[in-house]
Amino acid sequence: MTESSQQHFYRNDGNKFTDVSDKAGVVTMGYCLSAAAADYNNDGFMDLYVCNDYHVPDCYYINNGDGTFTDKFDEFFKHSSTNSMGSDVADVNNDGWSDLITVDMLSESPRRYMSLMGPKDYDYTMVGIKNGYKHQYMKNNLQMNLGNGHFSDLSYLYGVAKSDWSWSPILSDFNDDGFVDLFISNGYYRDVTNLDFILYQSRYEQQQKQGLTHEQLLKKLPFEKIQNFFFLNNAGQGFTNRAAEVGLDDLSSSTGSAVGDLNGDGRFDLVVCNQGEKPFIYKNVNTMNNYLNVQCRGEKNQNHFGIGCQLIAEDSVGKVRKFEIQPSKGYQSSSEPTVHIGMGSKSELKKLTVVWPNGQSQVLTDIKVNQTLTIKSTDATNPFNWASYNNHDKSQYFVENSAQWNLNFTHKEQENPDFKREPLLPHRYTTLGPGMASADVNGDGTVDVFIGNARESGGSTLFLQENNAVGKLIAAKTQPWKSLDVDVMGALFFDADGDNDQDLYVAVGGSEFSWPSNKYEHKLYSNDGKGNFAESKGTLPGVISSASSVTSADFDEDGDLDLFVSGRIMPGNWPALGVRSYLLQNNGGKFKDVTTALAPDLENAGMICSAVFSDFNGDGKLDLAVANHNDATASVLPGKGSGTFAPKVDYPTSGGPFSVAIAFSPASTVTMPGVLALTTRASICCARSRVSSCAGKASLRPTPPG
Repeated sequence: MTESSQQHFYRNDGNKFTDVSDKAGVVTMGYCLSAAAADYNNDGFMDLYVCNDYHVPDCYYINNGDGTFTDKFDEFFKHSSTNSMGSDVADVNNDGWSDLITVDMLSESPRRYMSLMGPKDYDYTMVGIKNGYKHQYMKNNLQMNLGNGHFSDLSYLYGVAKSDWSWSPILSDFNDDGFVDLFISNGYYRDVTNLDFILYQSRYEQQQKQGLTHEQLLKKLPFEKIQNFFFLNNAGQGFTNRAAEVGLDDLSSSTGSAVGDLNGDGRFDLVVCNQGEKPFIYKNVNTMNNYLNVQCRGEKNQNHFGIGCQLIAEDSVGKVRKFEIQPSKGYQSSSEPTVHIGMGSKSELKKLTVVWPNGQSQVLTDIKVNQTLTIKSTDATNPFNWASYNNHDKSQYFVENSAQWNLNFTHKEQENPDFKREPLLPHRYTTLGPGMASADVNGDGTVDVFIGNARESGGSTLFLQENNAVGKLIAAKTQPWKSLDVDVMGALFFDADGDNDQDLYVAVGGSEFSWPSNKYEHKLYSNDGKGNFAESKGTLPGVISSASSVTSADFDEDGDLDLFVSGRIMPGNWPALGVRSYLLQNNGGKFKDVTTALAPDLENAGMICSAVFSDFNGDGKLDLAVANHNDATASVLPGKGSGTFAPKVDYPTSGGPFSVAIAFSPASTVTMPGVLALTTRASICCARSRVSSCAGKASLRPTPPG
């Protein structure tokens, strides 16, 4: 990287700009394609996110309020896009905090994904990490502001991770429903990452000998027009691509884009630049919902367009949305410096607070919709309290208290070359733990905690809670599971032998060892009633599985607790079929594998990440619901009584679910053996999707994501 690659930060000194990059601490060496200025931490000062192309790390400069900045990317972000191009900022989920999107070049089309240069390989990535580079992934990143300074990338969950060779993202409420939508321009005039061309180019010298010039070689670069993307915001719970439905499906090679009210009707229109062609000008013809436009005007020709002003729109129940005037957005583009607020069917905005860059504010109330307001800085006379605002919608239910409880445990993972061994893996399966379980294991009336280990991490640990006012967690004297040199993925305290104390089932997993291996043998530890455990040998039927979870219920209705163990992967064989799960029937403290006899669907069920027993159809029999990560479904096996199950019924989800849970409606309850107060109406909730059931119905119906 040379000095010519350095980006510069210029201070406006009234009649000239002064380069203060070094003094301000904004020294970025890289291929910067955009920068997104916003008050990300709500302290009244504009911060700066810098997007760098081609593996160079992005930077997140926090404004110190004294003219200097500090790069705190590593502290507040887990990763960035690899080739960060355009960017934009808006309050995506209406929580009063500014969120960020950066775009990259991951194709949604399987054909284009395979024909174009893909993400970095494992070795390349690890070399970068070891040399101080940050984690980067070749995809769009939707960095959601958590309100505590930290961000979480929800691009896959929200459905916006892939949009091809993308340039300019624009966040704006195009349909005025009260949630900002997302337009992404994309395309490249010549696909320089086309793998066939790269192979062809590698033979350039040979071609040169045949008289082929450099210009002739470049003309052989493939060119393909593709669609831009328009993602409709699903009430802050995700996005859906609606480009064709809204008239934005023209084929092109698009770069910059901008929004503004071109025809004076109050709606934001869209302008898109195209390489080698005329630009697109899209008129917004939406008239379904109401809107409010706000312009800010600085006094005495200073900051005439109110750049850096922050607007807080509040409805009648106190819910807030945050807007910022930053016309520079997308990629090498500038939009109209007007805040456009979608109002849906509402006829007025209850309250609008305008905060100027100098910290002064003004408040307007009961504002009629479908108009353009002009706000003057001279009317801002009240200092704004950002600290008070940041607590506007926070209900603190939990406080981190590990120090008081003296929980002395640190989870440590060993470096394992998952992707080198199995290049088709979508995720690493050696870093998914640890499993945990809690129960009163020594009968003193306090809750104790078991935390599973990762391979070569020093072993799993049982912590006993002291029965006093402090309740410190002290490691138990006996730890028979310390010898387990494998990932502990699932753990369950339950009464296995009917002696009224809590025994421990340990489900192991991961993929560090070749399959099959006795390292993946599950363990059952018997409790003596005082919190002392010993391995209960001969009680399990030799369960060998790289599992994800274990759950218990009396599914055969004989008064003791049986088990379901969910298999996750077959190590070293991705994406091989035949991953087995287990139904284990409890016969007086000794368990029998009854999977084939009672639920043959579970023998080769695939990647089950989580499971739960409940009565979903109100027939008084336990059903089994599982989350199938590999085929993006949730399945229900209806119970027939006496431990038998009907064939499974699959329900599609919006993505590969990792977990499943149940929720009970306030319906009448029914008591069943081994199960407490099951309701006659229960819903299944998966991590990326939801399916639900109606009272008294044997079937389930899919419901929208969220």
